[in-house]
Amino acid sequence: MAKQRRGGSPSRFEKILSGKRAELQKRIEQQRAQIAGAERDPDDEAAQAVWTVERELAMANLDRDTRTLAEVEAALRSIEMGSYGVCVRCAEPISDVRLHALPWTRFCLECASGNARSGPRQVHPEVVNSSVLQVALQARHRLK
Repeated sequence: MAKQRRGGSPSRFEKILSGKRAELQKRIEQQRAQIAGAERDPDDEAAQAVWTVERELAMANLDRDTRTLAEVEAALRSIEMGSYGVCVRCAEPISDVRLHALPWTRFCLECASGNARSGPRQVHPEVVNSSVLQVALQARHRLK
């Protein structure tokens, strides 16, 4: 099932992704400062428990935001390379609806969901060959 891309130009997504990158970088900086500044000796066991939970939550948020930042930066690199919006598993176009919902996604909806009934889509051996992928990308750009 081929997915058609209609209205999302890579430059529009580049602006969205750049904004998200700046937001994440700022949040990561704040989270690191919060974790570093939270080093204190609690007065009692209840305060210790609250401090531990807050620190673990901050560290989990930092980890999540760091991973998301890496995905955003990878998406920006794929825009530069001209491969943005192509599923890395099946080489099919990723729908604009999915890209608007999750602009840094690397997978089409079918591959991301693992297609629960039949398992994940298999990568055709030729798709692994980067020159074949480049030809597919060039053909996709000519169709637009």
